[in-house]
Amino acid sequence: MDLEGEAYWFGPLHNGGHIGNISGEASPIGNHLHYTEEDICTVDFALLGKYILANDNNMCGGVNVRFWGVWKRAAAR
Repeated sequence: MDLEGEAYWFGPLHNGGHIGNISGEASPIGNHLHYTEEDICTVDFALLGKYILANDNNMCGGVNVRFWGVWKRAAAR
């Protein structure tokens, strides 16, 4: 499975920001997916019903950039 993501954080003054990117392949096991990049950045995903949960190790981008949250899964096409 191909995986791509971008995350941004902009400071309170909006005079610059930090960016993080993930891109690669990962294979799901059941309803879980573990992504790792060069043994530095890791993101774990879980599919729970129609929701996708994500949590990273805070090493996938600049300051305050995170790949974490809960998303509602899009309807199948």
